[in-house]
Amino acid sequence: MTGFLEWLLGLQNIRLGSDSPLSLQWNQDAPAWLVFTIAVAGTVLIAWIYRRERTTRPRRIALCTVRLALFAIALAAFCKPTLVLQQNRVEPSFVALLIDASASMATRDNYVDEIEHDPARAVARGAGLDPGELANHSRLELLQAALTRDDAGPIRSLLSRNGVQVVGFSNAVEPLAFASDDSAVSTIVDVVSQLRPDGFATDIAGAISRVLERSEGRRLAAIVLVGDGRATKGIDLRDAAELAAGRQIPIHAVPVGSQVSPIDVEVGPLRAAQSAFLHDIITIEAQVIAHGLSTNATVELKLLDISQAPDGEVVARESVTIAPDAGPIRVELRTRPTRTGNIPFRVEAVPLPHERLLDNNADRIDVTVTDDRVRILYVEAYPRYEYRYLKNALLREKSVDVSVLLLEADEQFVQEGTIPIRRFPDTPEELNRYDVILFGDVDPRGGWISQAQMLMMLDFVANEGGGFGLIAGERATPHRFVGTPLERLIPVVIDPASTEVGRARDAALTTGFPVRLTRDGYSSRLFRFAPTVAYGRRERKTN
Repeated sequence: MTGFLEWLLGLQNIRLGSDSPLSLQWNQDAPAWLVFTIAVAGTVLIAWIYRRERTTRPRRIALCTVRLALFAIALAAFCKPTLVLQQNRVEPSFVALLIDASASMATRDNYVDEIEHDPARAVARGAGLDPGELANHSRLELLQAALTRDDAGPIRSLLSRNGVQVVGFSNAVEPLAFASDDSAVSTIVDVVSQLRPDGFATDIAGAISRVLERSEGRRLAAIVLVGDGRATKGIDLRDAAELAAGRQIPIHAVPVGSQVSPIDVEVGPLRAAQSAFLHDIITIEAQVIAHGLSTNATVELKLLDISQAPDGEVVARESVTIAPDAGPIRVELRTRPTRTGNIPFRVEAVPLPHERLLDNNADRIDVTVTDDRVRILYVEAYPRYEYRYLKNALLREKSVDVSVLLLEADEQFVQEGTIPIRRFPDTPEELNRYDVILFGDVDPRGGWISQAQMLMMLDFVANEGGGFGLIAGERATPHRFVGTPLERLIPVVIDPASTEVGRARDAALTTGFPVRLTRDGYSSRLFRFAPTVAYGRRERKTN
């Protein structure tokens, strides 16, 4: 029937080839049984009508034949005949080769030969290297060697059946090259060889999802995922796997790296005061963390002044013992500068045995050293022991200029200090000449300081960057500061009950009370009164 229609309608000329057959399809909406019933009923009706026709037999047969033909054409039109020219074309599929380019791929693993599994030799065979050379190559370098060995044999094997789409991924997905046959192998090799592990995150699930989205219109045969498996961001990997499974696209994961965690000591960040005075002790705090330890390890840190020599001059050393799975440890190194200017310091950790990644073993910080003198205003009520001790210590300190105001001294008494003073400053200009104000056991309600001067002190600390210190005493400090503007400057919370219970408000304290440090207080060097730091047993050598 189809051949007759092709001959009748001259359709042989529209064929595209022997593999492009022409077929007739019926697209009727009615069910087949209804079409068959109509065909039978119509045929019977036409035959019955012309059987009763009063004319000659040949005439009846001819008219019946014409009517049946017209009925057949109408019935065929009702069934919506369609000529379908089928064209067969082979669309090549492709394999997406996803390569992890995150910073973790720069790790140089410690490959340990096991008697049964021999993982190091297996990795060496895959990369085409000698087992002794593995320690000199990062994870990405081993992967590049494995893909390009034997004249890019693994890539050619993929291209033998499919095209290859190379995709680099880290925090983002970047299509790099596409090859459909062996003629583009050199392009794939160049792209793979130029990959660098510079990504700051690893989004495995996002990379799979992006490849699936961008493959619309082309047959994606499989996804080959190559990386160290450390996903640091992105959606749940199960969602991406289910999306691929729904489209019947297999994912082949190729892990890169050793099962033995690499030993790595990381130093940083560093913390220190931005400026310091000449001959003062500078404390530089370094954060140290160690990965891949199986037993306790002793890490030696060196503080180097790198302003004079290219390799630096060691000015302090510190040793710290780190336990396996320990978190970050803070270590302090101290030095005393002997010159002024901007001094760059570097803290280095001596590499541990078998440590390969050394780029993060050091960090740098700059400290500005000046020869300026600190101007201090020290106010005390009476010549108590603390006054005599602190006043003499300040007078002997070469980097300090001090003004001392003793409130209960006689009018004829010559106030002590390197900068004479007879009253508390009345104007902001006078007060701003000082860098630090120290109050001893003074009563802010005693009439020697006004409300305006108190507000001036608040502005001195809050807006001018001045320092304020308070030395507790038996008479007035700190309980007499409660309810005054200066209460806001006190770095402690005063229990209101301590000002009323068991004594008159103006009476002197006769019993002691404990001071409890806050969390920030424990971490501050201001409240560290022992020469050693309670971060673990150390050996300190300071130049």
